[in-house]
Amino acid sequence: MKIAEILVKMREKRPLVHCIGNDISTADTANLLLAAGARPIMSYAPQEAEEISRACRATVLNCGTPIQEKFDGLANAAKGAANHPVIIDPVGAGASRWRKQNIVTLIENSRVDIIHCNYSEALALTDTDTAFAGVDSIDDEQSCRITAARALALKYGCTVVMTGRKDIVTDGVKTAVVHGGSSMMSLVSGSGCMLGALLAAFATAGHSFECSVAACAFWKKCAEMAGERAHSPGGLRAALADAAYELQPQRLEEVKIDYR
Repeated sequence: MKIAEILVKMREKRPLVHCIGNDISTADTANLLLAAGARPIMSYAPQEAEEISRACRATVLNCGTPIQEKFDGLANAAKGAANHPVIIDPVGAGASRWRKQNIVTLIENSRVDIIHCNYSEALALTDTDTAFAGVDSIDDEQSCRITAARALALKYGCTVVMTGRKDIVTDGVKTAVVHGGSSMMSLVSGSGCMLGALLAAFATAGHSFECSVAACAFWKKCAEMAGERAHSPGGLRAALADAAYELQPQRLEEVKIDYR
């Protein structure tokens, strides 16, 4: 299926996504999902998280700004997501022993379709020495990032999306490198969390690898479009939702994607 077709299918479904997000980006994430064509619902209360997930088409488990009650809610939400895509965003997996242990427990006790992470989080979850990140060239860095992403995908038997200047999508065998975006995205807090929610919405339209590539291409194109009209991080933040609303499926074919 072409990535443009995945976007069309997702918008036709208007999937209800249980999005347990990061406190710093909850409102932005909800508005982005609405603009892209999905429907968000957000609650990490352990008392209702399982029931809410059961009624949805996809579930996002974002581990940012954690407290123990939130981890309990994430675990319960995963129980209710037995029959639809589950996306785990292990935010700050290496920040503390407590956080890493809770994240590892969550992944190992859940049926995970997609892990959305950055390079350092992948290294933490594969117990790789962070000195491994010390590379001497852009090519070496890209090779190390792909190696880490593949290792994480194989460890947990899922698709891994590793964000960066170029996004890496891999199931441990197939790998795609998605180009594009805007240099200002690193100045917009929560932009990664927003991609995590998009991954969930897109995953309702087909296979997790293909849908993850489509979601990354969509977000890179949104960033590019927003960057063309915005001249500051605040302007970019507002323009991202507009771009998600306006982006037509055929424009995804403009995004450069390398398959390896």
